[in-house]
Amino acid sequence: MNNRLFLFAVMLILFGFTARAQQDSLTRFVRLGIFGSAGANFHNPDFFEPGNASVSITGSLPLPPTFVYEPVNSFGWSVGGLVELPISEILGLSIRGAITQVGVTLTAKGNRLALGPDFATLQLPSLKYYTIEPDIIIRPFDGLCLYLGTQFGVTNDKRAKRTWVLGTVSTREFQFANLADMVIGLSGGIGYELPLDQKKQWLCTFEIFYTQSLSSLVQDVRTLTDTPFGRTFTKGSWGLTTLRAGVSLRYAPSSTGK
Repeated sequence: MNNRLFLFAVMLILFGFTARAQQDSLTRFVRLGIFGSAGANFHNPDFFEPGNASVSITGSLPLPPTFVYEPVNSFGWSVGGLVELPISEILGLSIRGAITQVGVTLTAKGNRLALGPDFATLQLPSLKYYTIEPDIIIRPFDGLCLYLGTQFGVTNDKRAKRTWVLGTVSTREFQFANLADMVIGLSGGIGYELPLDQKKQWLCTFEIFYTQSLSSLVQDVRTLTDTPFGRTFTKGSWGLTTLRAGVSLRYAPSSTGK
């Protein structure tokens, strides 16, 4: 029910902007388009290897040994569609929907709480999110677009592979239940439109977008924190930053080239 109300509210807002745009010269700023981009995913995990974080009665040592995953980068991409509607000559609203790939292999090199050359990996190569991103557009001059907004992403693919090297190699495929169903991020970007025809109805836009997660990609996990009284267990997290460069093809149905 809540999802239906949210979609209904979004449709009313879009209808309102479209109705206003059709009443004045702002119609030239209406855009429909598709986009694709590629770039880097900067993963910043700070949590124990799930399933290996049971604590002894004293709370001092995990049993069995516990691994803490370390920051790592990976390649990612996004593809989707967009709608842009004007608010004024300078301001507008952009709605983007996309599939965003952030697959990664996390590695815990060594064991911080036990001796030995132990080692673990958590592979999520197919991890992707279905995202919707409402942005405010600022057009300081013709062709230049600045974006600032929020990105919401959901996933239903939690397939993972876990590997331990504890003297011998052990591998297991499973559903990573600790992966959060939804993540929220702050997004900003810049684009420059180049007209492809005399009426400026078809535009090619070169874009760069930066997104920083505001929520953790995982839930119900723990990490190890140094305090004046020694190490203690605290709530874990997994942050994600993405940097994408790409291009979009846009159609401005009401543009006359002016």
